[in-house]
Amino acid sequence: MDIAVDSGYEKKTRFDLPAGTKGIKVRKGQAEKVYMINREADENYKKQTGHNREPLGEKKNYKKII
Repeated sequence: MDIAVDSGYEKKTRFDLPAGTKGIKVRKGQAEKVYMINREADENYKKQTGHNREPLGEKKNYKKII
């Protein structure tokens, strides 16, 4: 499913997600949760955030938040 999101935040770095991102909806009893689908991070994402996984979707405009 598409997740209506326009930005992300990872390890003190904010970035835009202009193409949105994908997720899966999981139901357990009466509760529903949506989990973002991630992939192995590309070198730019690792450099910007220091994280080894990233959400699907085009990312741009990284801004360090200290």
